[in-house]
Amino acid sequence: MSCKGLFGQEAWVRYISEHEMPVLRDTVAKLEQIAKDDTASLSQLGQAILHDHGLTARILRIANSACYNRGRQQVTTVSRAVVMLGFKAIKQICITAQMLDTLLADHRMDPNVYQRLVLLIARSLLAGMLVKKLLHKNDADTQEEYFLAALMRRLGEAAFWRSNSDVAIFLDEQLRFAEQHHKSIEYQQGLVRDLLGTSFERMSQGLATSWHLGATVEASLADEPEKNYLMRALMLADGLSAELISIHPNGKKKQQYEAKIGQLLGVGPQTVEKEIQSCQQGTIELMNAYGAGRLVKYLNVKDMVLPADSEIAVSNEALQLKILHELTNMAVEKVDINMVMHSALEGIYRGIGMDTVLIFMLTRDRRGLKPRFVSGKDSVHLKDDFEVEIGREKNLFAHSLQSFEPIWCRSHHDKWQRFISAKLLKLTPESGFFIAPLAVEKRSIGLVYADRKLGHIELEETSFVAFQHFVQQTNLCLTKMMHPNG
Repeated sequence: MSCKGLFGQEAWVRYISEHEMPVLRDTVAKLEQIAKDDTASLSQLGQAILHDHGLTARILRIANSACYNRGRQQVTTVSRAVVMLGFKAIKQICITAQMLDTLLADHRMDPNVYQRLVLLIARSLLAGMLVKKLLHKNDADTQEEYFLAALMRRLGEAAFWRSNSDVAIFLDEQLRFAEQHHKSIEYQQGLVRDLLGTSFERMSQGLATSWHLGATVEASLADEPEKNYLMRALMLADGLSAELISIHPNGKKKQQYEAKIGQLLGVGPQTVEKEIQSCQQGTIELMNAYGAGRLVKYLNVKDMVLPADSEIAVSNEALQLKILHELTNMAVEKVDINMVMHSALEGIYRGIGMDTVLIFMLTRDRRGLKPRFVSGKDSVHLKDDFEVEIGREKNLFAHSLQSFEPIWCRSHHDKWQRFISAKLLKLTPESGFFIAPLAVEKRSIGLVYADRKLGHIELEETSFVAFQHFVQQTNLCLTKMMHPNG
């Protein structure tokens, strides 16, 4: 869609939402839905993330970075990362990751427009790190809220440049001419309003309201933001980042921002300089953790220290061992049972490499199985549709529960054929599946199911053995947790 003819805040917000950043808009909506659901848990947030392999890898990289993991053990699973970081941090990471993916996806942009875009993103990330530093005495949730607010302040402008449209190229030409002739900021803002019918700030305001980005983001974009400590910190971080990452830096304005930051923190100029350098170094690590290392050069940092690559390639077998070890530790840590289930699910899904994994729990009357934990494509539909009766009919799931036997059904026509009910025939793939009972002291409480229905890799003996190990370890963990003195 062409941007020609678009004029005014409403038109640009609609265009950005529907054509430039629909995936980011939907990601924000999904996270907001989970946040509003009183019955949702951190483990459910983990399940929502797990099917996206790229996002899973980035969350683990970030959870193990110095920004979040100071001297702790390596985080192996999404479930552990979610519990360690908390909802607001994970929400911010998901939104940041999706935003960077969207904004940096196209390398074939007009070079001048692309430079504006990447400078803007680099400033926003540095502003986020600066505001977290200024709010270091506040709780982690507040720091994450204001990091996100710093990032979203420039969302409207970033989305506009990302369009790489004729309008964007024309406006860039006008702004470059104005910059070269030392025209005022007010003059440049007038050029934007005359061409677009709105300001970049108004675009960001409209997106924040339309996408429900939260009270803190919306308050930071108000025409006259509150002058409390938190908002002052955000505005100083935003202003200083713009001076630190600029084609036309203003040394005097930079010094003014640094002086105000010194007053806010109650420290002298040398300490302020060290804190800024620390933030710049942290931003470098964060950019690399997000897979956006190409932004590092725009930080203009002298003698930068590039972080060691924390993402070590881990084989499936090594990942399985790490998660099995985590399950063992959970038995003595007295963690939430939901976390045990989610870690087991993640171990089977990521460690063994399955396409679908479900953990069923018995209904109260023990006459049915309902999926409680799900990973895989269309996980929402799987959770709604994959309910199995075991009281009225003899089927393979019922047989596994009664016999406490792990089963590899190789196809709908193997030796288990007579146990494949019409419902299982519809719900399970012809290529086969694994099942095994969850049990505590010889009493079945549920069942674990896994398949490779996409057909990229066939089921084989090694995977079945690994599947059994995970279910056995989960059963041991549950038994230990329910009977700690047994």
